[in-house]
Amino acid sequence: GYTSSFIVDNASIESLFRRKKIDVGGGAGDPQWVFDMKDDMPELELLRETISGWVNTRFKVFDNVTGAPCKPWGDPRLRKAMGLAADRQQAMDFIWAGEAALTAPVGPAIPKWALPPEELRTIPGFRTSLADREEDKALARQLYEEAGSPEMEFTFADVPSYIPDFAASFLEGLRQDLGASVKKEVVRAYPIIAEGLLKGCDQMVATWGFDNGWIDLDDWVYPYFHTGGSKNSFGVSDPELDALLDAQRREFDEDTRREIGYQIQRYLLGVDPDGSGRPLELKPDTAAFARLDYATLVSAAVSWPYFKNRTTFPWFGNSHWSANVWLDRDDPSRVLARSNIPILSPREKYERIGNVPNV
Repeated sequence: GYTSSFIVDNASIESLFRRKKIDVGGGAGDPQWVFDMKDDMPELELLRETISGWVNTRFKVFDNVTGAPCKPWGDPRLRKAMGLAADRQQAMDFIWAGEAALTAPVGPAIPKWALPPEELRTIPGFRTSLADREEDKALARQLYEEAGSPEMEFTFADVPSYIPDFAASFLEGLRQDLGASVKKEVVRAYPIIAEGLLKGCDQMVATWGFDNGWIDLDDWVYPYFHTGGSKNSFGVSDPELDALLDAQRREFDEDTRREIGYQIQRYLLGVDPDGSGRPLELKPDTAAFARLDYATLVSAAVSWPYFKNRTTFPWFGNSHWSANVWLDRDDPSRVLARSNIPILSPREKYERIGNVPNV
């Protein structure tokens, strides 16, 4: 087995790694300190991986109990305006210093099912050229005004810390790009957000937080967006989308199922499922733009040379890949920093004092 420590302070991680209290060091924020350590100690192994977890916004679209539209996000024009105006590149630069990837309803960490990145970058809201951004923002402002220019309020999660840190920049962007009136953000802990998501239209109508990501196509889409889905906090019930979600569950041909997955993601992103790029007709019951997906970290982590057969993986469901990892006690790097004292296993310690247990 192994011990995995989740430490939010990068300085603490670096200190522990340099003193070999941990064998691998990496973090969830700006990875520059990892690159600096690699430059300082070229013998370290650097591995990078796109993470399945990502940052997103969830909207309350319909009341999960009564089915009534939730104001103001029951209006798909307003949700689309937000999807177009949200500056995803700003999020990637602010949170991860650009070491990140755009994220569709299926994250890029799972390339088998994710919408190809070259297609994603052509979808309004995900386009990054100056001309495209100006076009997207102009349409966003138009849709916002058509929806009545309502006041908006967002609830930001309090962890990871980069989420509340980014809140002010995100809201200021909406004020500038939409001319929007945005209430001061309320930062809440995840248990409170989770409870609020299950309640009616008066709580957690728009959240900004982190989700862990999953493995199979069905994990990413069915629980969230199917009528009555276990993670359908949006309250959406969209027959056209339900048909696609059911179809991917019935399909056994992988290529055909992947194409259905692409259709689902296009639909949720507000474009025609056929891949033409045409805007989706925004019907009152549409599930499009119920969740806005922003970006995910491309992680960076270093390990000492004595840490052998190292692998890295997106997040969940892959821990068995570490089965062949081992620590080479004969590797020259396996000594404490600034010391000639070797790092000993429990058995080695017993051998040194002549008291070897029966194991």
